[in-house]
Amino acid sequence: MLKTRITRRLDIIFSIAVFVVMMFTMLVLGFIIMFFHQLSLFQTRTPLYIISIVLVSIVIGILFSKYISRSFIQAIEKISEATIQVSEGNFEIHLEEENMIEEIEIMSRHFNLMVKELQKIDTLSHEFINNISHEFKTPVSAIEGYASLLQNPNLDKDKRDKYTKRIVYNTKRLTTLTSNILELSKLDNDKLKTKKTKFQLDEQIREVILSLETQWEGKNIDLLVDLEDVMYLGSENLIVLVWENLISNAIKFVELNGLIDIKLLTDLEHIIVTVEDDGEGIKNTDRIFERFYQEERAHSTPGNGLGLALVHKIVTLENGTIQVESQKNLGTRFTIKLKKGDLNEKIN
Repeated sequence: MLKTRITRRLDIIFSIAVFVVMMFTMLVLGFIIMFFHQLSLFQTRTPLYIISIVLVSIVIGILFSKYISRSFIQAIEKISEATIQVSEGNFEIHLEEENMIEEIEIMSRHFNLMVKELQKIDTLSHEFINNISHEFKTPVSAIEGYASLLQNPNLDKDKRDKYTKRIVYNTKRLTTLTSNILELSKLDNDKLKTKKTKFQLDEQIREVILSLETQWEGKNIDLLVDLEDVMYLGSENLIVLVWENLISNAIKFVELNGLIDIKLLTDLEHIIVTVEDDGEGIKNTDRIFERFYQEERAHSTPGNGLGLALVHKIVTLENGTIQVESQKNLGTRFTIKLKKGDLNEKIN
């Protein structure tokens, strides 16, 4: 419908323009010939007036039409060339929107809006892939670690059952991780609708600590865990990513035989979780929640600077706050505050 309306308007505008030019040319030439005729400088019969005027008008009209059509065709060619570049993945292209033809101007404006939206989608897609690669690392590493332990033929039944249980747990985490990251990506477009559930927050944190067992045992880390019995109403599948990222980061940056202290406590209005380590500390705490930001200390360790950005996003989504305190060579402490909420709230 829009295409038909624009085409019709262009036809009308083009036809009117040619008609006006031809009429103007005929009038001007008519007055000139009459002027010369009155001065007896030009003697001819009336039919010759008409023929002369018509011929000159046609020539001028053709030249004008050619000029207009060339301008129109050049504008269309620019749009066509830009479309080809977009199809090749160039979303930085921008068309000049000002044009003497209103329809071309509208078309260029709509094209620029389209490219801007495609650029957003492309960025979202790349972030999704990066998030997937980062967040798959923890459960995959856990599965690999426990699977290696299961290869020991002298392993007793209790440990075998324990490691098998941990593999099953992390496998389930992998099956839900993709949908969770996709939901996080949708946050950029305000399309995320989280589902609240009631669950034991302390038990969730314990499960995360156990899933990372091979990592902290491998560095002989002393793990101090003090968790109150807390029931929480929120997004269970998202909040677990907070503990996975914070605890795995603490393990990554603590030296051999280091210390990690994890606490869960409550006050009148908040649930407070702290994850503290005695590692080397963070130089610039102002930027650690930025996507893809990594300090020099992180360059030699696996990661892509997305974990803490995800943590910040999820905590904000849960209407909570996150703070970081760090001193060089004295360690880092992350403090998460979540609202207690009404456990009697009706869940949709």
